[in-house]
Amino acid sequence: MDTLHPPPADPRPASVEPEQSVQTESLDHYKEALRVRFPGVEEIFRKAEQRQRAHKAAVKTGATTAVIAIFAASLWILDPVYRSETFATAVGETRSHVLADGSTVALNTGSTLDVQWRLRSRQLRLARGEAMFRVAHGVRDFIVHTPHARVRDIGTAFNVRLDEAGGNSGTALTVVEGAVEVRNDTDAIVLTAGQAILAAPSGLLPPHATDLAVSTAWQRGKLVFDGTPLHRAVDEMRRYHSAAIVLDIPDAQASALRLSGEFDHRRIDTLLDLLPTILPVRLQRRPDGEVVITAKTVPVGRP
Repeated sequence: MDTLHPPPADPRPASVEPEQSVQTESLDHYKEALRVRFPGVEEIFRKAEQRQRAHKAAVKTGATTAVIAIFAASLWILDPVYRSETFATAVGETRSHVLADGSTVALNTGSTLDVQWRLRSRQLRLARGEAMFRVAHGVRDFIVHTPHARVRDIGTAFNVRLDEAGGNSGTALTVVEGAVEVRNDTDAIVLTAGQAILAAPSGLLPPHATDLAVSTAWQRGKLVFDGTPLHRAVDEMRRYHSAAIVLDIPDAQASALRLSGEFDHRRIDTLLDLLPTILPVRLQRRPDGEVVITAKTVPVGRP
């Protein structure tokens, strides 16, 4: 009698029913949403570290920016010097220079000019002598200092002369083109072309009109006298003469002697030799080069 056996089992896995698959996908969707809404401990720490690093970077950047801003503001206020130079002429010498900004300066005899290039200004100091400035326009102020005044350019050409002795002691300023502001410790005034002013130790004197051809004659190599008292004319000659010139005539008498004419300041000795032919004076030259000017005496009995 034959024995009946069950059919062999199918080794392939049983297929998942469609309803079970749909349920699994639905659960996975909720699990992902929960992870986003409620991150795990590792995720919480990772994001916290990221925020901390970002905060430190922001603080560092802000601090650096603040330091740079403070430093820049300090530099602007302090107006530091980044370059200096000095120009000078000997007695009897004149010379012109072109500055780094395109401005030009002409120095008269026996002059010294110190130039400071600063962050927001151009500062110049006339220590002695005379200088003519033609200023190139720029965003930085162009200021000339003397012991008696401060001259600020307002787009111009101007002449500055420093006299430390005599009745006209002070700083003489002449505006050739444009305008300048002249200032001392207490006053300030704006001058325009054709005006001149004397900044004396006692203060700024009233401005006045001037003959520019006379004021700037030295740039043409000339001395111009127009009824100038002898003692003042001799003061001018001394500026261009290396040896001493002594005027041995009483002031009252010397003031009465007047000199007129245009002369070459490079030939002062020639001018001195001409004086006895123009005025009633005598000239004596000493071995050391000194020149002595005395009054010509009139013989008794002659008018």
